[in-house]
Formats: sequence, structure tokens, C-alpha cells
Amino acid sequence: MQSFSVSIGDDFLPTGSFRDLGLVCKALGLESFPGKKGMRWKGVGFNGQMVDICIHQHSGGRDVPDGTLSKYIKDLGFKSIKEFNDYLNSL
Repeated sequence: MQSFSVSIGDDFLPTGSFRDLGLVCKALGLESFPGKKGMRWKGVGFNGQMVDICIHQHSGGRDVPDGTLSKYIKDLGFKSIKEFNDYLNSL
């Protein structure tokens, strides 16, 4: 599995595919439902809060734009990009 982020000093620049993001949602136990432009994921996130996000499945291998990925990471309940990266790499 590819690394999900690139380290520059103490900062992490998020990079990853829509497919990897879906993998994390599945590992968190979120339920998926067909949405208008992809799969809608609902359930309890990493921090115990409810999550409801839509991931464009037709773009599976494409990279998620940095800003969008950062928003997804926060929405999924991770405190930081590093915490998300560590979770992904543990799968």
C-alpha cells in the first residue's frame, strides 16, 4: 500500500486517492449508500462523532485535491493528517 502523505519537516502534505479514502471509511465501519455523484458514507467516525460524507467512486485511482482531503480527514474525526496517515498505514 502506498504512503498516504509526504513529510516535509514536521508538516504533512496530504496526498491520496479516492479509493484509499473509501478504504478508510470501510475500515471505520461506516455504511455506504449510492449517492448522486458517488458513494455516501454514514456512521460513527474515528472520534466517536457522526459522519456523513460523499466520495466520488468513479474517480477511484485519482488523487483527492489537498483541500478536499483535509476536509474529509477532519470530517472523519481525525485530529491531524498524521493521525489519519497512521491509521491508513495500519490497515
